[in-house]
Amino acid sequence: MGIRPTRGLLLALLLWAAGTVGVVALGERAVARDEVARVADVQRELQWAVEGLRHSVRRALETLEDLHALAQLRRRMEHAGDAAATAAIGDRLAAIARQERFGIRQIAEIDADGMLRWTTTPGWEPVDLSDREHFQVHRDGRRALFVSRPVMGRASGSWTVQFTRPILEDGHFAGVIVFSIDPRLLSRALERIHQHSGIIVGILRTADRTLIARSENAAQYVGLQPVFHFQMTEELRRDRGGFLRTRSNLDDTSSFYSFRILDEAPLVLAARTPAAVVEEPAAVFRHWVRLGVGTGSLLALAAIAILFQRRQTAATRRLLEDIRHDSATARAAWQRLDQLTSAAPAALYAAEITAQEGAPPTGLSRNHFTGNVERVTGWPPEALAPAASIAERTDNAGRLGRLEFLRRLAEHGEASTEYRLRRPDGSWIRVREDGRVIGRQGGALQICGSLSDVTRSETADHAPLPATP
Repeated sequence: MGIRPTRGLLLALLLWAAGTVGVVALGERAVARDEVARVADVQRELQWAVEGLRHSVRRALETLEDLHALAQLRRRMEHAGDAAATAAIGDRLAAIARQERFGIRQIAEIDADGMLRWTTTPGWEPVDLSDREHFQVHRDGRRALFVSRPVMGRASGSWTVQFTRPILEDGHFAGVIVFSIDPRLLSRALERIHQHSGIIVGILRTADRTLIARSENAAQYVGLQPVFHFQMTEELRRDRGGFLRTRSNLDDTSSFYSFRILDEAPLVLAARTPAAVVEEPAAVFRHWVRLGVGTGSLLALAAIAILFQRRQTAATRRLLEDIRHDSATARAAWQRLDQLTSAAPAALYAAEITAQEGAPPTGLSRNHFTGNVERVTGWPPEALAPAASIAERTDNAGRLGRLEFLRRLAEHGEASTEYRLRRPDGSWIRVREDGRVIGRQGGALQICGSLSDVTRSETADHAPLPATP
C-alpha cells in the first residue's frame, strides 16, 4: 500500500526539505571554514619557512661582510708592502673558499679598470672583466651589495652568482670585491634544511626575479624567471612580504607562496607548497560532509515514510477490524433472519440493479438469500443469484412481466410481479416477487426483495399479473 498524501505528511515533507536545505548550508559553511583554516595553516608554515630562510641568509650576508672587510685588509696590506700579512690573509680567504661555506666558490678582487688582479682560485691569470654587469654597476655608482644572474666564471670556470661590493678609496671607486656563490651548493644547503617538510624554498633576485637557488630540482630551474608578480603597495612597503596563490610557469602547478623582500640585499626569499595539500584534504572533508548530509537527509525521509506508513497501517488495521466487525454483525443478522424465515412462505433477498445511462435495466443480481429460498422455489441460492437466472426458468409472459418489474423498480423505487417458475423436477409454481430500492452505490441500485410461492392450484392461470408500482 502506498502512502496517501495527508496534511500532516505534506507538512513533514516541507519541514524535511527546509531542514535539508539548512543542513546543506551548514555543511557547506563548515567545508568553507575548514578550507580557510587549512589555508591559514599553510600560510603560517610558509611564513615560518621564509623566516627561517631569512635568518640563514642574514648570517651568510654577515659572513660576506666580514670577508669583504678581510679582502680589503689584504688589499691594504699588499699596498703597504707587507707580503707576509698579504699572504696570510690570502691563504685564510682561500681556505674559506675551499670549505665552500654558504656555497662560496671564489673570492676575487677586480681593479678599477675591470681587470682581475687577485683570486682564491689556484693558477689564475689576469682576465678582463670590465664587460661584466657586477663590475659595471659599481663603476657606475652603486655602493650597496649587488647580486648578479648566474654566469659562467672566467676564472673559476663554473656557473656562479656574483655577490659584489665596491672598493672605495677616499670615497672614490677603486674596484670590486667578488664572492662567487655556486647556486648548486647553495641549493643543496636549502634542500638539507627543507627536504622533509614538503615545502620548496627559493632565493630570487629582486630586480628581475631570476631564481638563483632552489631547494628542489635546482639544476632544472635555477637561472629561470618564475612568474612571481607582486604590486608594491603601502602594505608591502611596510611589511616587505606577502602571501598569494598562483600557477607556476615553471611546472604548471597551482601553489601557495609566501615571500619576503630583504632589506639587507637585493633578494626575494620565497617558500612554496602545492595547492593540492589544501585542496585534497578539503575535497575529502567536503565529500564526507556531503555524504553525511545526504545520508542523514535520506534517513530522515525514510523515518518520515516509516512513521506515516505505520500510522496508515494502523488506520487500515482499524478499518479492517471495523469491516470484520460489520461483516460479523451482518452474518449474524442474516443468520437470525434465516432462523426467523425458515418456516415462512416467502424467501428474502438482497440484490442490486445496474443499468447504463439512458437504457432500461435488464437484470437483477442477487447477493444474498435467506435460508428458506430452496424450500420456497426448489432452487438453491447460487442457482437464482445471476441476473438472468429467473428469466431462464420462466415462460415468455413471465420474462415480459419481469422486464416491466425492473423498469418500475428503477423508476418508482418499488414494484411487484407474478410469474410461473419451473422447479428442478420440471413442475411449475406461481411466484410473487416484491422489491424495494433501499439505496444507491455508484451507478447501482441497492434492492431488498422477496419471493413467495402463490400457487393456488396446478390448473391456475399461467398468465402473469400486471406489474404494479
